[in-house]
Amino acid sequence: EIGVRLVGSEMCIRDSASLPQVADEVGNKYTDNRVDVTVSCEGKLLMQRSFTKDCFSDFLTATERTGTILLGMAYDSERSNAQTLCLGAQIGQVGIEEGPAFIVEIPLQGKGSFSIVRDQAQDTTGDAGMGD
Repeated sequence: EIGVRLVGSEMCIRDSASLPQVADEVGNKYTDNRVDVTVSCEGKLLMQRSFTKDCFSDFLTATERTGTILLGMAYDSERSNAQTLCLGAQIGQVGIEEGPAFIVEIPLQGKGSFSIVRDQAQDTTGDAGMGD
């Protein structure tokens, strides 16, 4: 279990025995992850939601659905603002750490629902914000 505490939000990643196992190309089995997200402001609960790979299935191709898990989610400070909290999410094979990325947009004002969009400009270099 990995816990992340952000200003006004919490994220906890767990492998969940209740979720299906997937096998990689050599037959190794892995349990899918569930990410529990809680967002609050000044003690007021804004959103509490669990995310699994199924939450992103409408955006995945048949190939991307096979042998992959929800690798994780992270706070996206560059896309977040006073109106919207943005989380990045990635689906992929264990050990390869590549696959489609998504943006989960959570409105901070009003009672709107979250939205999921496929990240067409995902940065997989691992050096975002790093200079030469």
